[in-house]
Amino acid sequence: MVVPSRNGGEKCGATSISEECNTNPCDVDCVLHEDWEDQGGCLTACTTGMYEERVKVLHRKIAKEAEGRGECPDKLHEDRIAVTSEGCPQKFCRGDEVCADQMDLVIAYECSNSVTRLGCWFMASFVVTLIQRMPASTFGWPATDIALVKFGNGEAIPKGDGTYFVAPAHKLAALTGEALDNNMLIEKLYQDVMGLWDTEGGGAGGWKMGFNNIGQGLLLASEIIDTSDRTEGQVSAAKKIVLLTKGLRSGCTEVKRLGEKAKQDGTIVDVVLFSGTYESNPTQFEVLQESVSFPWESHFHPVGALSKLNDWSYRTETAQDLIPKICPNAVSPKEVFDDMCKEHVLLLHRGRTCHDWNYELCEDGPVDLEGCGNLASRNGFKGFIHTKLPTSDEEGSSECNCLAKIKAKEKDENGQEKPGQADVPHPDAAGDQMDKDMMPLESTCKNKQKQNEGGEKEGWLYQAPAAGDGDMTSHYMVVSESECPRSWSDFRYKAFANSYSPEQYFAGAKAINTETLVR
Repeated sequence: MVVPSRNGGEKCGATSISEECNTNPCDVDCVLHEDWEDQGGCLTACTTGMYEERVKVLHRKIAKEAEGRGECPDKLHEDRIAVTSEGCPQKFCRGDEVCADQMDLVIAYECSNSVTRLGCWFMASFVVTLIQRMPASTFGWPATDIALVKFGNGEAIPKGDGTYFVAPAHKLAALTGEALDNNMLIEKLYQDVMGLWDTEGGGAGGWKMGFNNIGQGLLLASEIIDTSDRTEGQVSAAKKIVLLTKGLRSGCTEVKRLGEKAKQDGTIVDVVLFSGTYESNPTQFEVLQESVSFPWESHFHPVGALSKLNDWSYRTETAQDLIPKICPNAVSPKEVFDDMCKEHVLLLHRGRTCHDWNYELCEDGPVDLEGCGNLASRNGFKGFIHTKLPTSDEEGSSECNCLAKIKAKEKDENGQEKPGQADVPHPDAAGDQMDKDMMPLESTCKNKQKQNEGGEKEGWLYQAPAAGDGDMTSHYMVVSESECPRSWSDFRYKAFANSYSPEQYFAGAKAINTETLVR
């Protein structure tokens, strides 16, 4: 309480004091890092035209989170994602590229009234042509696992409360996660599409061609890909969905919303469009362009009218052109073998190391593959292990990336190696690396690797991939020109196999349950 002064008393001083507080705004937008980071490789393995450009995606991370109700662009906003051609040199396709990616892939294709029954046959045949260029394994390393979805049975089905829902797409094949067999998928596709001529049974699985329900196709494909968690060592399989469609009435579906959700979840979304009117009226397909991953130019593939698929050569050439775009790590088998033969080395076990092969062959820091092969040959080794390092790591690293195996040395009573002993190549690394049928030997790796089931086991098949290197570390052998596998060699076929049968590729390995492999 303030009492006024009286009888000449002094006046009261200040009755209140004010000072500024909470001057910072309550809502602050996030702050992004200035630097752009490369979080993946080039989006295409090679180009088919003079004017095509290979690019990679750059991202910006958040340096400081938003406060209060401050805003922050999502990871697909233009302020946080961009493309660059730097680091993606021009590389022309050879025309025989196959997928070499470790990838879980869902292929969803349209079989609707507008596609027609005959068109469904050609659409399924086109999917088969793609799968034939997607090996299940490359040099014994599990590669592409494929699931199949069919849509185009769109119809409005009453719920019973006055509302309707769109008929769901059908799952033809799920991801296996282990025993990969793409040949089985081809059989399933043909069996299914032939059922369309089964008028008594109502088609394969009771299929009823309706309108294009591509949204339902993407929904089912996303549900399948969400179950994917396949890994080899520290290498996780990429996740991708490819939609094959004529694109009619796509704007009437939820494909754009579902595409955004899939992309936010880390799934790559591609669309292969069969349309003869795209070039003259591309705006009618804008919703599909907006549904695919960034940048849309790398993931939206207009390939001409569906009717052209009745031409076998067109179907084959179009599928071949798509492989380097769908599979950014696609390789030309001919080029792979030609390059290795020029360097006098041969890849035997992709992504496999043997932990008792620990003798360093490097003389002065890391070496390239050809240099590693030369060091192995010069020192009397037939087999060796090499880790491919990024260029930046090769320049700054002193760690040896070229290994072999030597015989154990004699030790004294204290367990110390006796001095003066020479380094003698071990027979595992100095002897034959392949059997009489020209398939890689399991017996050259004696390291015992503990399994999830079955205890410890020897052999390249059971070895855990190198920590941090994944399929960058592999087992090779030195070869002469006469030892290089010829174009008709059975090894070339099994190195890029449509089915992953470990007991066939890993010579000497018994028939096994692939669930027991270290993951």
